[in-house]
Amino acid sequence: MQLSMFCRFHWLLAIIDPYEELVYYMDSLNWIQIDPGMKDIVELALKMFKAQKGIKGRKNINWKVVKCPLQEGTVECGYYVMKYMKEIINDPNCSIITKFKEKATYTQHEIDALRIEWAEYVDDFIPIDETLD
Repeated sequence: MQLSMFCRFHWLLAIIDPYEELVYYMDSLNWIQIDPGMKDIVELALKMFKAQKGIKGRKNINWKVVKCPLQEGTVECGYYVMKYMKEIINDPNCSIITKFKEKATYTQHEIDALRIEWAEYVDDFIPIDETLD
């Protein structure tokens, strides 16, 4: 899917609860239309999971579009997905549906803090070449 000349792909978050046959869909561009290709892949994965576990269930997966903070630019979607995941993991007792209702967008400061955190995390895995000194 093409968004602009700056970004060829778009990140979104699908949180899957296989036992409840439920998928929470979070899109920082507020596209209510769920991508049909992604939907087919997730639903096939859920069918395979149920078959492996011997679970009988309804035929239709329940998809819930979650109101979440929206990006203002065209290239921040990956950071938004990471921020969604971090906030959900840090507060596991909060309902995903109501978690973000009061937050329209993330500030530049919040996105920059996430960028720094990510860079510091990745930096720990980069080997230092002592011969370059």
